Amino acid sequence: MANTKSLTLKSAKRGRLMYVFEAALEYYIAILVAGSFLATITKELGFSDSLMV
Repeated sequence: MANTKSLTLKSAKRGRLMYVFEAALEYYIAILVAGSFLATITKELGFSDSLMV
């Protein structure tokens, strides 16, 4: 019984770690896409690149 409990705790810890990793990856992808979208839309609107600092 103790062995099953330790596997469950180990599995739960790994699950939490993977959840955090997945959330961070999604966050970084969203930032990259948003930045690219913002650069493209401002370029199409005629804003100067020097204003995007």
